[in-house]
Amino acid sequence: MSPDDMDVKFLLFTCNNRDVSHNLTYLSESSDWVNAGYNASAITRFIVHGWLEQYPGSAFNYMEIMKDIFLNHSCVNVVAVDWSKPAKAVDYFQSAYNTRAVGQMIGCVINRLAHDLGVNPQDIHLVGHSLGGHVVGFAGKTVTDPKVGHITANDPAGPGFTGQPAKNRLAVGDATFVNVIHSNGIPPNGVPGLQGLGDLEALGNIDSYFNGAVLNLVLCSHVRSNNIAINDQSYGQSTGCQPIGYHCTSYDDFMNGLCGDCGSDGKACRPMELNLDYWDNKNNWDIIDTNNKFYINTGDARQSGYCLSHYQIVVSSGQSTCSGSLEIQLSDGSNVKMSLNSKHEIQTNDGNQHYATLHTVANPLPITTTATIKSQFGTNCIINEIKFNFMSNINESSHMPGIYLPIWRLKETSC
Repeated sequence: MSPDDMDVKFLLFTCNNRDVSHNLTYLSESSDWVNAGYNASAITRFIVHGWLEQYPGSAFNYMEIMKDIFLNHSCVNVVAVDWSKPAKAVDYFQSAYNTRAVGQMIGCVINRLAHDLGVNPQDIHLVGHSLGGHVVGFAGKTVTDPKVGHITANDPAGPGFTGQPAKNRLAVGDATFVNVIHSNGIPPNGVPGLQGLGDLEALGNIDSYFNGAVLNLVLCSHVRSNNIAINDQSYGQSTGCQPIGYHCTSYDDFMNGLCGDCGSDGKACRPMELNLDYWDNKNNWDIIDTNNKFYINTGDARQSGYCLSHYQIVVSSGQSTCSGSLEIQLSDGSNVKMSLNSKHEIQTNDGNQHYATLHTVANPLPITTTATIKSQFGTNCIINEIKFNFMSNINESSHMPGIYLPIWRLKETSC
């Protein structure tokens, strides 16, 4: 299929035409873009769908909702790329093959706007889901002087791309900053389509993994990366819960509660995309580091808008070592079980032993919550203190300049 036969549509939305797009092509002259209302001095955000889709997106119209989020935030240019004709090939791998040509078309448009209108590619934000995650990678590869500023890839497709060299897939370097969301990766030796649709490998400067990115409901999990990005915009404002990922060496360590600290510079915890106030600030981009893995768990949208309130629970003992397990009872009547072993141990130099676990709930606990030791199993350790760190909110009163820190919501309770 030639580029002309692909019939790729560039649907331009601005604050002056929020609901009805101006339809352009990759061959449209820069004057056509200006006549359609394109603002060369504003940020431009491209949204690219995946396999078998078209604008406004899949069943819940995620492309249209993203467009509205972008325009509600500021008067930017939003370009929804509808490549439905080559994306709807019966043979998935034919559509996967077409991603390169579609990406190059987007790159050609950006290069033309940069050359003719003085658009700064650093002010370009490319957002792609599934196969679209690789489309935006190929688009970024086409723009080189300077690079595109920002790529957001929501669960980039795995089949046909996993294990490929960087030139054949989304990769670090396709933009100044590449941020990747993983929600449904194909596990090692897994069956594509049955056990996952996304790429589990770290592909960007930052890679965030939802629920370890290995879930049973394959299709639901694959599109969840878009749902969470959308819900991030409003859910936290009404409930106090926001999706925030934490840097960790592995998902096991995250689940064991070892990664509840934002670090000395505040960059060991990050809000998820599409938190535009955070990610439009280029000071928050990690442009040198790669393979930075962040983890977060999500829940049922019907109960929590996907956002679970995360708590790092840390118990401390003055003894040299502990073993066994214990059960903590919260004042709301719920119980938390945790193990006292090396997998849960937090290393410090204060002479005490500290053990942690991760506790998640659908709704934030009241700030008056207290905790006591209900029972202990196989251990006689004396617990001196129980600490709760609330990990799921960004509070302006806790901000350092240019850095967002979560607030600690529950009081420290000794028992």
